[in-house]
Parts: sequence; structure tokens; C-alpha cells
Amino acid sequence: MKKSLLCFSLFIFGFSFCKAQDTLVFESCKNPAKKFFFSLNYGWSIPVGDFFANEMPSIYTSGIDGNANIGPHGDINCGYNFIGPLSAMLEFGQDNNYENYHIRQYLAGLSIGTNEVKHDVSIHLSWLVGLETANYPYNTSYTGNSTTTTISLNNGKGFENYLSIKLELNPIRVLGVCLNAGYMITTIKYSNSSSYTEAYSNSITTTQTFSSPVTMTLSAFEINFGLSYHFL
Repeated sequence: MKKSLLCFSLFIFGFSFCKAQDTLVFESCKNPAKKFFFSLNYGWSIPVGDFFANEMPSIYTSGIDGNANIGPHGDINCGYNFIGPLSAMLEFGQDNNYENYHIRQYLAGLSIGTNEVKHDVSIHLSWLVGLETANYPYNTSYTGNSTTTTISLNNGKGFENYLSIKLELNPIRVLGVCLNAGYMITTIKYSNSSSYTEAYSNSITTTQTFSSPVTMTLSAFEINFGLSYHFL
């Protein structure tokens, strides 16, 4: 009886030791949590509101229409996970709406995310703010209803708010693929600019000049795919 108990005890001890060894080896092969991350993304910018292309450019009291269309968007961002689910982020992005618009974004902010919801999938919510610059490409005339309108503006800038959600799959831990969706809104201010309208009626030409700054509300949805890398 004692020999049986001794053999059984040795079996249990040996089995437990092997399982412990397996666990240790498995855990040691895992990559430790990475604090820094970097991603490169490319997709589309979809203008909405006054920035959309449903109307030709027109000047009103303090603002101007955008007449923009869907165009490519690209961005590079990096960040540092400093506590729990919170990360600090920096991002540089560019939109080229309707071919002639060149919009640049210089942003910083915070991201809150989950780690491995299921099968190495994580979700991140971000709020970024910063500087946005944009040109206004309509510096030539267009004619309609016997009226020719010319709009000429210098490059403008404004304060951007950008909200986004990212779904990330990390099959190799340090490498990941991302799907990003976001919304940006900015009031672009074109300072030191002039715009005027020339109306042709009965051979009479009238010109109106706006010496004060002109603004445009620039808003768009952004959808893009990307690759991410986690390190250190």
C-alpha cells in the first residue's frame, strides 16, 4: 500500500512539474508587452457638408463652399502606451480631395484601447487635435447664368478635431493589420486673402472685394487600411 501511494505521489509530482515546465516555456516564448507603436495607413477621404461637391463655390457673409470630392488619404502615426489602456499619439496626414485640394494634418492626442479582445484582435478609440492647412484651388473663373465669378485665396489654416476608431489584428504580436474609420472637422481661415465677383449684365461689370479673412468649414469622413508595428 505504501509503495502504491509513493508511486502515485511521484507520478502526480512529475506530471505537475512537467506542466509547470511547459507553462514556463510557453510564457517565456511570448513577446512581452510593447510600449511603442507605429502605423502606416492609406484610404479615402469623403467630404461632407459645405466642403462637399454638391454646389459650385460661392461666397457668403463669412464663409465659402468647398466643392470637394472623394479623394485619397494617407497618414503616419506613432504612439506610446504610458499607462494601462491609455496611449499618447502623434499623427501626420494628408488628403487630396478633388485632385486639386492639398490638406495636411499635424495632430496629437490620446487613444484608449483594449488588448486582445479575441484571437489577438484589439479596438482603439482616439481623439486627436492640432493644426490643419489647406489651399483653395479655385483661382480661375467659371461662368453661369451670364455671370462670371472669380475666387482667389491664399493657403489657410485652422484647428482640427479628429475622432477615430481602429480595429487591429495582430497575428504575429509585433505586426498588425488595421482598419481605421474617423471624422474630422476644421474651420479653415484664409487670412490676407481677396475674392471677388464680376457680374456681366448689359455690358456693365461690377466687382466686390472681400478684404477680411474668409472661412470654410472643412469636414470629412476618413476610411483607411494600414500596417502597424509594436516595439520596445
